[in-house]
Amino acid sequence: MKAARIEECMRLLREFETLLGEESEALAGGDLVRAAAATLKKERVIARLRELDLEELGEAAREAAGTMEALGAKQEENATLLQTMAQRVGEELSGLRARRSTLRAYGKPPSAGGAAFLNGRA
Repeated sequence: MKAARIEECMRLLREFETLLGEESEALAGGDLVRAAAATLKKERVIARLRELDLEELGEAAREAAGTMEALGAKQEENATLLQTMAQRVGEELSGLRARRSTLRAYGKPPSAGGAAFLNGRA
């Protein structure tokens, strides 16, 4: 029974590591849908690991905890990359909004001749 739980735990850790890699690749490629799917799968793996109650696994639990810490560092790296991407998207969106406002201003009919419009007073 105990050996089966240890094997299951190690399998889940390998799966988690694979999912971290997938998430990292998706984020690097800008594929937020794939990154979100990988994150959801990771959450399921974490839930299953919690069910196994690592404290009962003895030495394997300590090894798994060390592995989880290393994987946690990779997760933080992915989260930082995602935050950077979100910031970049926000900046691009702000730029698009500014351009849209400019286009709307030029699309308004001129008032009081053309001089007021060209001087930005329209």
